[in-house]
Amino acid sequence: NKFTLNDRKKETTTALIENLLNIFVNIFQCNISLLIMKNFFEGIAWLFEEILFLPYILLRELESTNWAFANTVNWIFLLVGFSAMIYWVLQLNLFDKKGEENKDTTAHSFL
Repeated sequence: NKFTLNDRKKETTTALIENLLNIFVNIFQCNISLLIMKNFFEGIAWLFEEILFLPYILLRELESTNWAFANTVNWIFLLVGFSAMIYWVLQLNLFDKKGEENKDTTAHSFL
C-alpha cells in the first residue's frame, strides 16, 4: 500500500511539474507573439511617420517662409472640388435645357 501511495504522490508531483512547465511555456510563447505583433505595428508606425509623411513634414517646415506653397495639398483639393461642382452644375443645366428631368412631385417615391 505504501508503494502505491508513494507512486501516486510521485505521479501527481510530476504531473503538477509538467503542467506548470506547460503553463510557463504557453506564457512565454504568448509574450513572444505579443512582442512580434508589437514590433509589427511599431514598424507600420515608423513607415508612416518617417517615410510616407515626409512630404507633409517638409511642407510644414516650409510654412514659415511661404504660406501659399506650403498649402499646395489644400489648393489641389479645392481645385478638384470646385471643378467637380462646376461639372455637376453644367450637367444639371444641360439636362434642364433638354427637358429630360421629371419635375413632377410624384417622380420620386420619397416625395
